[in-house]
Amino acid sequence: APQEAYPGDRNGRIVNDDHFLIQATATLLVRDAWRYTFLVNADDGARLRIDGKDVIVDDGIHPPQVSIGTVLLAPGEHLIELLAYEDGGFARVELGYAVGETNKLEQFVPLAVAE
Repeated sequence: APQEAYPGDRNGRIVNDDHFLIQATATLLVRDAWRYTFLVNADDGARLRIDGKDVIVDDGIHPPQVSIGTVLLAPGEHLIELLAYEDGGFARVELGYAVGETNKLEQFVPLAVAE
């Protein structure tokens, strides 16, 4: 699919878009085998997959809500896919990670934020 601005952004002009889905994919390079924890803060729902396996599944319709999932990753390249959908009203999706198992929000490093 072609690269497009996050819905709601029309050349810097805010537009109230509803009922959409975004898909973001990337290659994640892991240097050391370790457990990594991922965070998705989404309004409304989201799914994070790494190498085709679900790490986070949030299938609700709600205001921004944090979901966390931990996975053991071997050194090398891993395919990461984030799907996020917006039902209505405010829209937000944020992706972050932390090394090790944690649920302390201050330990997460943001990978991307869009609203």
